Amino acid sequence: MDEAGNKPRREYRFGPFVFVPEWTSREDDPWAHRKGEPRVFALLWSVYLMVASMLTLFSTRALGMPTTQQHEFGVRAMLTLAMVGVCVIWPAVRLSQERPERPLRDSLADTIVVLIPLNALLWPAPLLTLWPISIAATLAAVFGAWTCLVGAWLAIVFTSRAGPARLAGLATILLAIGAAPGAGVLWISLSGYAPPAWWWHASPLTSIYAVTSSIDPVRPPSFDLGAVGASCAVAGCSLVLWAVAGVRARRELGTHADPS
Repeated sequence: MDEAGNKPRREYRFGPFVFVPEWTSREDDPWAHRKGEPRVFALLWSVYLMVASMLTLFSTRALGMPTTQQHEFGVRAMLTLAMVGVCVIWPAVRLSQERPERPLRDSLADTIVVLIPLNALLWPAPLLTLWPISIAATLAAVFGAWTCLVGAWLAIVFTSRAGPARLAGLATILLAIGAAPGAGVLWISLSGYAPPAWWWHASPLTSIYAVTSSIDPVRPPSFDLGAVGASCAVAGCSLVLWAVAGVRARRELGTHADPS
């Protein structure tokens, strides 16, 4: 230990680079700016999207010369894995960690971190699939609305200090994304008929396939009104949740600031 009683910092040198594996740092640590959040989360999220792309879109090259249909299948699978990351992996990881000091600010930072790589992954998709730009815009609206909704819900869950709130929060997210597909499968098994097309836009997982399978090569490209309407509804819910989270966060700060 040094004179201040701190343990010596571990570091590994690779040529001119120095890697510091600690996740926490001392106040006088010159490497503190390379640790903490949301930088670690941004790195892990980018790695997840890269692995999802390699397992789906880029794996089509193993089949030989990929066709447009194979690219479409790869992009759909890639976007589905990305949506699983948004609606399942992201909240599961955050809800299993220590409660952030500022839930509203940290949840908003996470939302921005999730959205930026998603858009970088989404907008080049029409170059491979020959989808019209309206499809990419509709998918961007779906991803943006659900990402904002999950971020707002995490902010609300973190403003509660009750222990069971985290488990209930994750269960609520899973119910929100799985209710429509589950009810649709039950509908088909009982009636033998498929639900209306707009039904699949109630879940982000099925909305991706519904949007990309509604392309009609005969008609001019247009927006999927069902997906746009559902995205607007989800975005409206997310705005309400962000407002509620802001009120609860301000109330919490006022409680801690009151000495009585």
